[in-house]
Amino acid sequence: AKVFGMKIDVEGFEGHVLRGATQLLANPPCILNIELNRQFLEKAGTSMRSVLDLLWEAGYDVHDRNKPHLRELLLQRDFEKCQARFDEDPLVAGQNGSDGLAAARAAAHLRAVRPAEKPVQFADVGYEHDPRPVTAAAMAEIDPAEKDMVEYEVRDDLQIYGYDKSEDTFVSGMLSRGRLWESRSSSEFCKLIKEVNGRADFLDVGANIGTWTLPLARCIEAHGRGGRVVAVEGMAPIAEYMEASVARNNLTGTVDIYNYAVGDGLVPVDPDQPEAANKTQGKVTMNLDPTNKGGSSLVNQAENSTVVTTQLTTLDAILARSKGRVFAMKMDIEGFEGHALKGAAHLLEEPPCVLSVELNRQFLEKAGTPLEGVVEILHKAGFDMPKYDKWPALSTLIYYQKNWRRCRARFN
Repeated sequence: AKVFGMKIDVEGFEGHVLRGATQLLANPPCILNIELNRQFLEKAGTSMRSVLDLLWEAGYDVHDRNKPHLRELLLQRDFEKCQARFDEDPLVAGQNGSDGLAAARAAAHLRAVRPAEKPVQFADVGYEHDPRPVTAAAMAEIDPAEKDMVEYEVRDDLQIYGYDKSEDTFVSGMLSRGRLWESRSSSEFCKLIKEVNGRADFLDVGANIGTWTLPLARCIEAHGRGGRVVAVEGMAPIAEYMEASVARNNLTGTVDIYNYAVGDGLVPVDPDQPEAANKTQGKVTMNLDPTNKGGSSLVNQAENSTVVTTQLTTLDAILARSKGRVFAMKMDIEGFEGHALKGAAHLLEEPPCVLSVELNRQFLEKAGTPLEGVVEILHKAGFDMPKYDKWPALSTLIYYQKNWRRCRARFN
C-alpha cells in the first residue's frame, strides 16, 4: 500500500510503533496526525525528543522539539515532492481502494477548473460595545424538564444538560456514551492551568452546550487561584443548555456566559440584496443545525436548519467587561474565526499561551477571511503555527506560544 496520510494515537507507545515502521518511513506518508505526551512516552521507555527526531529524519516539519505535549497535523517538509509520488502511476479502478482516490482526484479537478467565485461582499452592521453576561438568576430560572433537556452524568462531580442524541449526533451523542466531547484536549488545558501559580482564565469561543466550559470551570475552581471561564455562545437555544448546567453544578461564581456572536462588525452579504444588512444593525442571523448543534453557524446553512437572530459583539468588548487574564482559549465557530480574531486585537497583544482552534478553508472563504490570512494573524500573535498552504483545513489542534516560558511567566 502507498500511504498518503496517517494518524497515530496510542497513548505513549508512538515511539515503539514508529521504530517498527522503518520501511514505511523510508517512503513516509505526506500527512501525519499525531498526539505525543512526554509523560506517557517516558513511561513507555522512549522520549519526546527521540520521537520528534525520528519524525524529523523522516522528513516531517517538526517546529519545536521541546514541547511537553504535541497534538498536531505534520506535513512533509517537501510536500510537493511527496505528493508527486502519488501522481506517478495511472490508477486502476478496484486496486487497493483506488476507486475512492480516483473519485477524490476527480472532485479535486472539478474544484480546480470551476469558475472563480465572486469576491465576498461585506456590510458593516456594527456591534454591541457593552455586552452583558447572563445573570446567575437567569441561569437558575431555566427549567430543564420544560425544555426537554437530557441530563448526562459524565463524572461524579459534573452533570451536563444536552440534547437527545437524535437531535445532536456528535456532542450530545458522545455524552450519551458517558464521555465528554474533546475530553483529551480539555484535560490537557486543565493540566497546563494547574501548572500556573497565578490567576489563569479560560476563554471558550463557540462554547456550545459547555463540554469544555464546565470541566475547565471545575478545574479552575479546584486550582484556587481565582481564575474564571468566559464562555461565548451565539445561539440562545444552545446557550440555555450550558446556562442550566452551570446553575446545576453551582458554578455561577466561576463562569461568565455571553450570549453573543463575535466578530469585527463586518458580515458577508448577498451581493443581490446588500441592503438587507441595513435592517439588522448590530445583529446577525445564524443557522441552527437540526442534527449537529455544534455545526450551527453564520456562514453555513444545513438543510431544515432554523434561523436565529443574535446580537453581535467583539471579543475585546467582552474581555473589557470581564477583565479576564486569558491563559488558554478554545475557538470553534464554523468559519467565523477570522472575523472574531480581527475583533480581538487587544487580546492578541497579550495573547493566550495555548489555543485550540479549528480552521476550515472552505468555511473561512465563505466568510471572506482566507485561511492564509487567519493563520498569519495567529502567527503574528506568537503562536507556533504549521504550514497551511497545501491543506484544506487545520483540524481542531492545540497550538502553543513559540516563547512558551515567557508567556507562562505572565501568569505566575
